[in-house]
Amino acid sequence: MKTTSFFRLPVLILIAMALLSPSCIMLDLDAVSGSTLVWDSGSNNYFNREAYTTLQGPKRLLIDGEVEQTTEIKLSRFPLRTVTIKEAVWCEEGDSIAFLGTYRYDGYALCDILSSLKVDKASKEDLWPPIDLYIEVRNEAGDLAVFSWGEIFYSANMYGIVIAKRVTRVIPGK
Repeated sequence: MKTTSFFRLPVLILIAMALLSPSCIMLDLDAVSGSTLVWDSGSNNYFNREAYTTLQGPKRLLIDGEVEQTTEIKLSRFPLRTVTIKEAVWCEEGDSIAFLGTYRYDGYALCDILSSLKVDKASKEDLWPPIDLYIEVRNEAGDLAVFSWGEIFYSANMYGIVIAKRVTRVIPGK
């Protein structure tokens, strides 16, 4: 009976010390990293500190070419996917690269959009499955981007090509 009460006292002292001892943040110690600091961000992601900028973009897409039928697609029926891009430019003077920033884009993945259509390839008897296709994406200003079928559907990140809806800078916290 005496040994039981002998062990209870140190356990109670340890519990009291743990509850009453201040944390590193309470003591304002400098050795706390950004990932362990608690600040009122509303989330656990310390990189989402800027508001989004909504981009001017289409609400609908017209898809034609080697598909079963020409189709107009409403983009809002697809999920938003996130892509993070690190941008840099080549500097002639100094023979170096200048870092511009890191940006996070939310948009509609080309993979999701094209998956909703049925391909009707003109030369389907010669080569099937339809892996020798390419996709042209045009806007009203006449800008053009060309993607191969494999670049969209057989890449490590199928959702990496998006029609952006909004963008924000990635600014890490301290």
